This record gives sequence, C-alpha cells and structure tokens, in this order.
Amino acid sequence: MSEALINMTDILGQCKGWEPASFGSGLEAGSIHIWLIQMSSEQKTLALETAWAMIPDSEQKRIKRLRVPEIRNNRIGIHGLVYHILSHYLAIPAHKIPIVRTKKGKPRIAPEANKAGLEFNISHSNDIVLLAITVNQPIGIDIEYVDVKRPWNALAKRYYHPDEISALLETSDEMSALNLFYQCWTRKEAYLKAVGSGLDCALRNVFVGLSGVTKIAYANDQNGILGERNFWHIVNIDMPVAYRGALATLFEPDTLCKYFYIHEDNRKET
Repeated sequence: MSEALINMTDILGQCKGWEPASFGSGLEAGSIHIWLIQMSSEQKTLALETAWAMIPDSEQKRIKRLRVPEIRNNRIGIHGLVYHILSHYLAIPAHKIPIVRTKKGKPRIAPEANKAGLEFNISHSNDIVLLAITVNQPIGIDIEYVDVKRPWNALAKRYYHPDEISALLETSDEMSALNLFYQCWTRKEAYLKAVGSGLDCALRNVFVGLSGVTKIAYANDQNGILGERNFWHIVNIDMPVAYRGALATLFEPDTLCKYFYIHEDNRKET
C-alpha cells in the first residue's frame, strides 16, 4: 500500500462526512462539492509530466514564471489534479479549460466554456489541497496547518477584529486558543477569497467569528473593496488533525458533498 493511500485512510478515520472520489455526482444549483486532495512529494515528481499536460496554456505561462523548482513542481502537481477534476464537471479536456482572472487575480472559468456558471476556489497547505466547486455564486475556501511555534497572540492583535480578539482571550487554555486562532484565520481568508478582494483590505475590519456557522460577516472598509452585500455563509470544514479549514459562500448550500481524491486510484481516468 502506498504512502498516499495510508495517509488517506488515516484521514478517513479522523474526519466526518468525507466520501471516496465520485465523478458520477452532478452539481446542481444550491449544491457545493469540496474535494480534499493529497499527494506525497514522490508522487508529485513522478506525475509532473502528466499533470503539466492537464494544465491550460494560460496557467502554464504563470507557472513558468515561478523561479524556485520546488514551488513550481508543487504548483504543477496541484493544478494538474485540480483541472483534471474540473474537466469532469465541464465535460471538456482539462488542458482546454479557458481560465481568466479578476483584477485581484482570482481564477475563473471563461464564460464561453462555462454555460453552467461553475465557480471554484483552491487552497493548499503542505501536501493537502482543498478544491471547492459550486454554481452561480462566489465561493472561497482555505486550509491552514496549525503551527504551534507561530506567535498567534501578536498576529491576532494585529490582524483580528476586536470582537474576535476578545473571544480568543476568553479561551481557557493555550492549545484551544491556538486552534481557534487558526480556525478564525481560515474563515477570514475563505471570506476574502469568496469576495475576491484578496488580502488588500485591513483584516482587523473584517469579522467572521471563531467557530460554528456565521450567516452574517461584516466589514468596515472605507474603500468598498469587500462588496456591497455583507450577508455570507461561513462554516468550518472538518479536517485532519493539525489542520483547520473553512468555506465561505453567498448563500447557504442545500447540499454539501465532501470527497477524497486518492491520486493513485484516479490516475487511470483520463
């Protein structure tokens, strides 16, 4: 049994509600599909040629500009699998998916190839990738590795909304506070990615809460880059130990499906 398959089996035992990859499930209005992808460094190296062939030309040009080989190869492995998955939803070859980007750099599928109104967002930390897919609404997703050495107190004071800082300070023990810090960070980033603002705004002005389901996120941003509507659905994603994840959408989904992508099993599908 490969290293990746062992890891995925461990993750299946840790997380709730995740299912093995299924390309037969259609994506209807009001539904969200989340894919968790994990590849070992060895698999990324072995699959680089195959992954590169799946990446659209416009994205290949961006990847070629990356100067550090490890970062470039990591991007190839991730994006090859992401576009392979997207190709099943769009029913067109992965390398032919036309990608355009917003002014803030958020990738989107060009309208001429996207009659269904598919929207997607990607996040990765170490060897774990999250891909969120929905229809006709903006979406954002984020995953973070919980680094116990990170000075979370100072970062929270610098970047978190005063209400979020107060909730962190009320937490009784250090480890719980650390986990809540990272959970809040993923919620904040998922929201900003859904809105499409990136990290250009002052993070202290954005309130997303620390846990549970937040149906109202608010932002006090004088530049107006966060959009006119501040009613958002933000929810934590059940993740493997040492990781935190969150999802942000404009509307609460009717159906949320979560899939594991076991690279070794699905490499045969082309």
